[in-house]
Amino acid sequence: SGNATGIIESSKSNLEVQFFDPFTVPEIVFSEIMYRSPVSGNNDSLEYIELFNFGTIDADLSNYTFSGITYTIPNGTILVSGQYLVVAKNASTILNMFGVTALQWNTGSTNNLSNTGEAVVLRTFWGATVDSVFYSSTAPWPAQAAGNGTSIALCDPNSDNTLASNWAASASVTTYIINAKTLTGSPGTEDIVCSVEVLTDRIKETSITVFPNPSTGKFTFQIEDS
Repeated sequence: SGNATGIIESSKSNLEVQFFDPFTVPEIVFSEIMYRSPVSGNNDSLEYIELFNFGTIDADLSNYTFSGITYTIPNGTILVSGQYLVVAKNASTILNMFGVTALQWNTGSTNNLSNTGEAVVLRTFWGATVDSVFYSSTAPWPAQAAGNGTSIALCDPNSDNTLASNWAASASVTTYIINAKTLTGSPGTEDIVCSVEVLTDRIKETSITVFPNPSTGKFTFQIEDS
């Protein structure tokens, strides 16, 4: 399934027509997960899941379903290309703490993200898997997320998000300290850790020349991209 292109013959010109398959699976990934915030107990009101549309077209998520947590996305929900959607345990808490509007998954004391790890899956209304990830609180997954109030973030949406090596502990520190732990996460926006990783990769690809070398006084840096 996908896009199909056809040609309609006309006496004046050729017209190119695109046919869009309504059952095309959109390019959406889990991009951030807060599975164990500083809030203690089973009723962790700061849990959330972030989705990112890295495709080139807007995606209609009407009646898409989650497993891991129980929730069906409301009819008419559109995730614009290049934008994020946050689904949370408690939407009002996410708004108060992060200033971000979130959808709220079904209430219930047992409808939580596991503190030790589990599979989280997003499926279309016809049952096709959009994305899935089995996160864990143990190595090689980011240790900071395992009880220290930090979310995990996927920086490259094109990477394999089933691999722990493609996830990082959030660096987006907030001003909130709960149970002696700093709430750290960035629902609805790119995480600071991703900007840092991009900069680090850029530095690795950069050649720096110092001249004259050796020097006993004034010297010059010449920086070139490799």
